[in-house]
Amino acid sequence: MADDFKNSPTVVLLSLLKKGIPYASKTPEKFRTPQQEAMDAYIAMKEQQNKLAKETEKKIFELEFESWQSNLTEEELLELCPESDVPSGISAKLYKTIRKKIAKGKARDYFDAEIWPAKKQEILNVG
Repeated sequence: MADDFKNSPTVVLLSLLKKGIPYASKTPEKFRTPQQEAMDAYIAMKEQQNKLAKETEKKIFELEFESWQSNLTEEELLELCPESDVPSGISAKLYKTIRKKIAKGKARDYFDAEIWPAKKQEILNVG
């Protein structure tokens, strides 16, 4: 940038000021007012708070889901996956494994839709 001037920037600035000519930056679009900087800092802070809140809620969800799921009996878990959801024509061993896997996925969906909203309210209202 200093190479753009024939004279040093200090000399150019002083001569402009002596003549009463206002100095204009070559990059006025990069100038940020204190208010703009404060708003940007506020936005960054709020985004960080939201990110932290979402991460915290996700961790709580996972912990609560694991706790809930670990208390399900195998029978209760398999109730979440009707036999019609399992592909036909597979061996009995594989059938049971696939049904459990599908049931675990459906258990997460069930927990998210039916149990988590009330549990979340309960957790948030404590304190």
